[in-house]
Amino acid sequence: MLAEVVKAALSDRSSYPYRGPSASMLHSCVRFIWYKARTPEVIADNTPELELLFEEGKNQESIMILLLTKVAGYVLSFPQEFVHVNIGRHRINGRIEGVISGNNLKGNHLLEAKSMNGNLFQKFTSQGLQAVPYYEDQLAVYMLGGESSLGVPIENVILFARSRDNGDVFDITYTREQAAVREADIIDVLDSREAILGEPKPPPRPFVRASWECEGCPAKLECWGKAGQSQLALSDLPEELQQEVYEKALQYADLNVRSKEYDEKIERLREFFDSLLMEREVQSLSININPDLFVRPNIRDVSKTVIDRNDLVLNHPEVYDEVRRQEKGTQLRFEIRWKGNLVSQ
Repeated sequence: MLAEVVKAALSDRSSYPYRGPSASMLHSCVRFIWYKARTPEVIADNTPELELLFEEGKNQESIMILLLTKVAGYVLSFPQEFVHVNIGRHRINGRIEGVISGNNLKGNHLLEAKSMNGNLFQKFTSQGLQAVPYYEDQLAVYMLGGESSLGVPIENVILFARSRDNGDVFDITYTREQAAVREADIIDVLDSREAILGEPKPPPRPFVRASWECEGCPAKLECWGKAGQSQLALSDLPEELQQEVYEKALQYADLNVRSKEYDEKIERLREFFDSLLMEREVQSLSININPDLFVRPNIRDVSKTVIDRNDLVLNHPEVYDEVRRQEKGTQLRFEIRWKGNLVSQ
């Protein structure tokens, strides 16, 4: 009952319209931006579930501001202020958390707050901006033009992060010198994007249909939905191409059928050995088939990458890396040796 009312209140919200280059979307899919800029009517409304994620992100950042001001005693001015930065011949818009000062800080610093899942937060604490390269251009833009936009002297930009898993916090300082190194690359990105947005047709798709980058994208129906709707007969192709297409279609069908049969047999054998090792409570089984051939099925501890598709934030595709996490598990492997040489594992 309560959930239905909450979702209903969020059901009429749409994706933000394109308002020109923004600091937070410099690394976003340029095809998605083309749709937002040229044909905004094809962008689907955000789902209530997606809006709930946005609300969660805002709440997390509000908690971070409270930690800095109410708990730690820093002073925050210009809260949620829009900045307009001129880089080259381009004007970039952005919204900062504010300007932070006091305590151990010398002068004013622009503040950017980010909540991260535990996996990304751990990488950020050990690798810095190498773990979140899509944030660097945002920091660089603020450093290059925030001072002139706000009209106050700025020392550096601080990226303040908080783990959504355990609440831990970490920050790095981004300097004017670092921003100057990025300026030329940012201009190149903006020049390229400007040229693409001036084209009558969208740029090529940078990802495949099944990619997690496209999962749930507001432009997916327009971007991919029309592909494959029109039909083409073999006779519609040029005669010199018809025979080649026909032969390759036969080859593909034959290989696909045989591949499925092969995969099914392999899977049944894997299930047999997997069950055998589990029942005997052993990790491996050594099998000397003959003097030359040795096979050892074995169970290994592995770590696999899992993508939480419910955690995607579609208005900010540059944060897709946040939804990746590592999970522990086991995997059945086969060590195969021929005449003492490892041929498969």
